[in-house]
Amino acid sequence: MRDRAEHSSRPRSPGNGKARSVSQQLGAWLRVQRQARAWDVPEMARQLTKAAGDARGALPSHDSLVSYVRRWERGECGVSERYKLLYCAALSIKPERFGRVSPAAESPPGSDAPYVRDGDSYPASNLGFLVSVQQLAEALGRECQADFMRAEHDRSAELAGVAGGEGLLDTVEHVAFGRPAQIPSAGGVPRIDQEHVTQIQATTAVFRQWDNEFGGGLRRRAVVGQLSEAAALLGGPFRDEHTGRRFFSAVSDLAQLAGWMTFDLHMQATAQRYYLLGLRLARDAGDRAQVARMLYCLARQMVDLGEQRDALDLAQAGLYAIRRSPAPKATAMLRIIEARAYACMGDAEECHRALGIAQDVFSRAGTDTDPAWCAFFDEGELCGLVGVTLRDLALADPDHARDHAAGAGPWIERAVSQRPRAYLRSKILDLDGLAVTTLLLGEPEAAADLAMSAISLARKVASSRVTSRLRRTVLLAEQRFPGAHGVAELGEQVRALAHPG
Repeated sequence: MRDRAEHSSRPRSPGNGKARSVSQQLGAWLRVQRQARAWDVPEMARQLTKAAGDARGALPSHDSLVSYVRRWERGECGVSERYKLLYCAALSIKPERFGRVSPAAESPPGSDAPYVRDGDSYPASNLGFLVSVQQLAEALGRECQADFMRAEHDRSAELAGVAGGEGLLDTVEHVAFGRPAQIPSAGGVPRIDQEHVTQIQATTAVFRQWDNEFGGGLRRRAVVGQLSEAAALLGGPFRDEHTGRRFFSAVSDLAQLAGWMTFDLHMQATAQRYYLLGLRLARDAGDRAQVARMLYCLARQMVDLGEQRDALDLAQAGLYAIRRSPAPKATAMLRIIEARAYACMGDAEECHRALGIAQDVFSRAGTDTDPAWCAFFDEGELCGLVGVTLRDLALADPDHARDHAAGAGPWIERAVSQRPRAYLRSKILDLDGLAVTTLLLGEPEAAADLAMSAISLARKVASSRVTSRLRRTVLLAEQRFPGAHGVAELGEQVRALAHPG
């Protein structure tokens, strides 16, 4: 079977030329206006027909109009004056406001369009509007500010606010594959030099080390605060363009960490926005590997949310982004998340195919083949990811669960033995994965011992992801082996774990 990245439709490149760029900006505006009203494309076409009134007979057929709407939103062609007026009538806006992309604009009368006011965060679908560095800096600052202003994050609202489907993919493609922004260079004395880059990199490394060991709960706000300070410096001026691009890459790395820590606490919509803003920073840095990493994170989130098709699309976009920048570890990560999506769908053949490619690509990695952030992705991490993928396949393919679980066990055992203390959260998740595979192999007492070890270690971290994963494992044990030795005690212990954040 041919590689998915070859036979699936590739992400649309933004094309060249000023006219193309203007059409794409207008297309993004049209898409956001439609999505703000909860209309799909066919409904948008119906609204245009309705707006035409007595002149609707002069419009093309409904199917043709649907095709036009899709082309306009993709920026493939301009919108004629006739259709601009129909759009204005359908959206209840004045003609002079048609296509207005300022994020500070006030909402159209009678609509819920997702414009941004002071203290608000940007909706994921609005990020395509961030044309200039100044707009990007303001968006990142607003996101951090809005995050700080929430004493608590409502998890139901966070789930409801996650973008997905075609809207998410369109936003990702628009952000990831556009041209890098113009970096403000020094007109006089430079405000930002290499020392600032080094400081952000060093701070990010310390926070990431803490996150790997203790989870996202304890220091997330400190990371968001650091990100807010960095956002204020994005406007430069920089000593030179090289320094500016490196600064953007360093802030992108910090945004990824903020997103990962937020994801670890199940603040899903907020995490997604940090990833998307980090994606835009990586694009403007010209850092294709970092672009691929953000797409990996977005895909990883979709796997957890059960949106496997979205995960596959995002992984494919990541592979496309990195196709001309060989980075074996980064590529292997994307192949593994592709495999996990297939695993959760119960597609064993495609899962094993993607895992085989991931292992082959990983074997080509050397000391200088990948960016510095890939350092965490060592042999132990590879083993853990392969093992957890096969565990997911065992849970999704009950007819062959024992075979898949037997295959997963040795991989996870190797990961457990190789994990350093600095990756305590990963070690807990490895032990949980072993407990699941042991349950599926019909060994409840051994599984209970493994789960209890994981629960004991989980008291040392602040991670909603860990707590939720352990609770699912204990529930599985209670359902399959309710009277087994140690299972009842597991329930008591896991229910005592608090959800941090």
